Amino acid sequence: MATSLTPEQISTATVQPNLSDTSVVFQTASTGRAEDLQLELKTRALSSLYYFCKVVLNFNALSPQFHYDRCKEIEDSIRCRKRGILWPRGHFKSTIIKAYILWRLVGGGWKLAHPDLPDFDYQVSSLDPRNQRIFLCGESDTRVINALRNIKWHLTSNTMFRWLFPEVCWKDTNEAPLWRDDAITLPRTMDYDEPTIRAVGVGTKVTGYHGDIFLFDDLIGEHAAGSEAVMEKANTYVEYSVGLANDPEVVEWLLAGTRWKFGKADTYGKLMDELPYWEDVEGAPHGIKWFIYAAITEEGTPIFPERFTLKTLQDLNGILKDYKFSCQYLNTPATAEGGDFPDALVKSFYGEGTRIKPTDGTEEVDINQLLRISFYDLSSGGASARCENAIVVLGTHSDGRR
Repeated sequence: MATSLTPEQISTATVQPNLSDTSVVFQTASTGRAEDLQLELKTRALSSLYYFCKVVLNFNALSPQFHYDRCKEIEDSIRCRKRGILWPRGHFKSTIIKAYILWRLVGGGWKLAHPDLPDFDYQVSSLDPRNQRIFLCGESDTRVINALRNIKWHLTSNTMFRWLFPEVCWKDTNEAPLWRDDAITLPRTMDYDEPTIRAVGVGTKVTGYHGDIFLFDDLIGEHAAGSEAVMEKANTYVEYSVGLANDPEVVEWLLAGTRWKFGKADTYGKLMDELPYWEDVEGAPHGIKWFIYAAITEEGTPIFPERFTLKTLQDLNGILKDYKFSCQYLNTPATAEGGDFPDALVKSFYGEGTRIKPTDGTEEVDINQLLRISFYDLSSGGASARCENAIVVLGTHSDGRR
């Protein structure tokens, strides 16, 4: 039987980045009272995503220097509803996403996500976090199925997790209504058509689904970076997910990834442009709030030195060259070759038939009076790029206007 927690115990629990509270755990254990130890660990795990990752799930490679603050950032921003985290490759963002799924299902972050509701209660269906339906989407079916396989391992074989949170675990998975590679149903108090967790790759058709939390983990990668069609499929899939929300007013999105293109040429850049974050006069959030980090700080130090030293990052830069490195490890895509057109040279016009009128106030002209030259422009994308390459037609007037 699980030890119950009061709201005060959860809200007042404190967790230090260096986990120095291990001594508290040992002191509690020395009393011989297992229930006290269970309560101590459970309280701390529910109050801190980082503690949950390190102690309960044993993700011991996470860094107190980087991941503690990043987990806290995810916790504190739950009310924003739609969030995006862009971290460099290899910085364990997918690990955090897997942990976040389990953390939310056991009640982590409940009060932050539902400030207007009472604290969670396993006896009340509307307040039972196990009744949340979570949609996990990634670049491919294989990728998300592997992620779900790891989640299933914790549910069935992680002794610490099963001891602290037996409410979400089956004694035998044969009891589960659904236990597939791509979908599982956990113990819950409501009967839904949807499973507790559904894992799909971009492009997988999902009909009649209604979810509460949508997690997009590495929607795009090298394949999408090399194909506009694949990139557009990822863009469309995010848009499609809007219609899958159980309640559009409170649905939660969490996107995790790495930049692959400049400007709006990749999914994340497009979302930043089309759904900027803002709050209305009542403080209600709109758009997507982004948390973006480069592998190297402005001071020149690595953010995850335990795994990516400055030398390692310099070597990666040498292999990937500036453009790919700026995308995948700095999350600020740029082209060292200076591929952007200066804004002063970009003109626009409007008109009917063959007559066009420049918007800069200069005299209108007939396009038949222009000397026209066509270019096939292979570029890395500009600040407002919507595609990788372009056909450019330059018209030059006798007075020098272009």
